[in-house]
Amino acid sequence: MMIYAKARYKSAYTLIVIINSVYNHFCNTFGVWFS
Repeated sequence: MMIYAKARYKSAYTLIVIINSVYNHFCNTFGVWFS
């Protein structure tokens, strides 16, 4: 059970990191466009 929870936590963390990097990429792109 502990290993399963750890795996779920790691996958959720990876998803958050991916979303965060994509969000930062869009912010940088739109920042260049609108400035």
